[in-house]
Amino acid sequence: LYDYDRQKGEQLNVLIIDGESINNIDSTAIHAFKEIVLDFNSREIEVYFTGIKGPVRDKFNSSGFIKVAKEGHFFLSIQEAIDFYEAKQKNKANTKIYKKYVEQVNK
Repeated sequence: LYDYDRQKGEQLNVLIIDGESINNIDSTAIHAFKEIVLDFNSREIEVYFTGIKGPVRDKFNSSGFIKVAKEGHFFLSIQEAIDFYEAKQKNKANTKIYKKYVEQVNK
């Protein structure tokens, strides 16, 4: 990840993490994601997550990670994240579209 970051340099504006294959997550991985998000955000690089499954989303919610990663930065697909980023560049992004998806919790 950081090798790619160095290769792109200042051209890197957004990082999309596809979580479709993540079936479970522990506190160590959540902490690692938090560090990644904070690091990239500190350099004004947005981090988006796509395809996060219910059980993983539940752990993101219960750990408070959703707030760190920004609830408007979770999408169902990579294409939706790209579309959001492009719309944001044109000041037309709607961050409320996926709010229900992010806040959906299995109890």
